[in-house]
Amino acid sequence: MASMRPDPETEEREQIKEIRHAHRAGKHTIRALTDETGYITKRVSYLVHKYSLPLRNEYWRAEKYNDPNKIITGQTVELLGDKLGAPAQSIRQASYSNGIVCGYYISRVSKV
Repeated sequence: MASMRPDPETEEREQIKEIRHAHRAGKHTIRALTDETGYITKRVSYLVHKYSLPLRNEYWRAEKYNDPNKIITGQTVELLGDKLGAPAQSIRQASYSNGIVCGYYISRVSKV
């Protein structure tokens, strides 16, 4: 019975394959990818950020330094600051120097 359950890694690989296919077809926003694949927005967002697919819109990304699967994103530095509980200026400064804020590596993902 346990062997009949889908493997989570296999399921994730299939999902990212579909998302990449939609991305190649010209869908470059979370909303467009969600509409195309039929997955929930939270799942698409998680996979897009985990596999670093380039999006058209710019966003801020924080990756836990000892757990690369824990990723927090925000459209603005202020939103990311609210999610991390850190001042926006600290986040902005850390992004320039590859620094760590609240245990997260900060990066800015540019527009494509």
